[in-house]
Amino acid sequence: MIVLLKHGKDDNISLGTIKFDRYGTKTNQEILVCENFDKGLAQTNSHNNFLLVDSGTYFTDWYEFCRLLKNYPHKGIIAHILRNNGFHSQCMYIERQCLKYVDFSNNTFKGTVIENNKNIHDDYTPLSARVDDQLVVNFNNRLRGIKRFKYPGIVPDFTEYKHVAENQLWVYNNEPVSIIDANRILMPGSGLYWLLQAAYTSSNIQILDISHSQVNFCKYLLENWDGNDYKKVAHEFILKNNIKHYADDFPVDLPEDFPVRWQFRTSTVSVQQGDIIEHVLAGNTHYDYIWQSNILNYKWGLITHNEEKLKKFNETIRQT
Repeated sequence: MIVLLKHGKDDNISLGTIKFDRYGTKTNQEILVCENFDKGLAQTNSHNNFLLVDSGTYFTDWYEFCRLLKNYPHKGIIAHILRNNGFHSQCMYIERQCLKYVDFSNNTFKGTVIENNKNIHDDYTPLSARVDDQLVVNFNNRLRGIKRFKYPGIVPDFTEYKHVAENQLWVYNNEPVSIIDANRILMPGSGLYWLLQAAYTSSNIQILDISHSQVNFCKYLLENWDGNDYKKVAHEFILKNNIKHYADDFPVDLPEDFPVRWQFRTSTVSVQQGDIIEHVLAGNTHYDYIWQSNILNYKWGLITHNEEKLKKFNETIRQT
C-alpha cells in the first residue's frame, strides 16, 4: 500500500503521524505528496492499493491503523461516505480496479448510488453504499478513533508522544557522524555528534535540545566524565536517573585517542533545553554551521511547527 497525501497547509501533521509511529519510531511507509489525487495516481502505475489522505488528516497510532485496515471485513473502497453528498476527502482506501467508481474532482461516486439507511454516527454517515455493482463501506468508529482530521479550530493532542520525546535520551546517533569544520556551531545534544566535535576541534558549540534528559546527560558528561567507557557511563546515567525512554541502538566505538582528546579539549560547549527551529526563527543565525540533518524529518518538529515555519526555517538555514 502506498499513501498519497494531497498537498495542503497541514502536511506537517499528516507526515509526522504517517512517517512515524505513536512514539516517534520511523515507519518507513511509502508516501507520495501530490497536488491532487488524480495526479498522484497517475504516478503510481506499479501499485494496486492506495490510502488517499488529505492534508490535515492525522493518525494517533499508524501501525494500529494499518493493522485494523488489513483485517477490515471489506476491501475495495473504504471511504468517509456522506449521505446524499459523495464522500469527504480526508481519507479513502481504494484498490486500483475500483478507481473507475470515484470522481476525485468533486468527491462523488460515478454510477448509481444506493445508500444504506443505517449510519455510523449522526444522520449523515451511511454505514455503506452500493455504486452500481461495487460495495463501498464507511470507516468504522475504531478506525475513526485512530484516524482524525484537523478541522478549523481543532488542535491535535500529542501530549503522550511529546512527553516521551521531551524526556528521551539518545545514546548514539541513527545516522553517520562526522566532524564539521566550523567555529560557531548550533546542534542538538543527541548521541556522539557533539562529543566528537568538542574533542577534536576548537569550535564554539551551542547545544540546544528539546529533551530534558539529553540536556542533563550532556551537562553530566561535561562536568564528570573522563572520556573512558562511554557505553558504561551512559547506562549508569540511565539507571541512576530512572530514564524510561532511551535509544541505545546503532552503537559506535569512539576513537582510541578520544579520552585524551576529551580531557584536553580546547572547544567551548554551552548546553540549554530548547527548540532549534524556534531559536533560529527568532533571529539567532550568527552561526557558521547550524545542524539540521533530521530536524525537518523528526516527528516532534513536524507536529509542533506548521508548514510555514518549517519552510521558513529551511530557507533561513540555506542562507547562513
